[in-house]
Amino acid sequence: MATINISDSAYDKFKAFLESANINSNTLRIYLENSGCSGPIFNIMVDERTMNDIFHQVKDLNFIMDGMLFRQFRGVTITSPEENGTDDFAITPNVEVDGCSGCSGCH
Repeated sequence: MATINISDSAYDKFKAFLESANINSNTLRIYLENSGCSGPIFNIMVDERTMNDIFHQVKDLNFIMDGMLFRQFRGVTITSPEENGTDDFAITPNVEVDGCSGCSGCH
């Protein structure tokens, strides 16, 4: 089964971001915030692990994700701004998904 992937570069930048934001927890939930024409939109928040979660440790960070969501997307990949060519971190599913969720802009 796929995992939660993050490169060393993205990890270092993400860890620095957490420290600059004074976030001291090392358990971070990846969740589906929304879904739109460009596909699923994931986000990260500090949270605690539940029985339904998968758990993936990367160095000293513990990523958790709802098991059903994890199975649907086969996990996610976190990239740094330099890796994804944007101004922010990106969280993308490990499986290709149809971006259109039926909004009027797709038709």
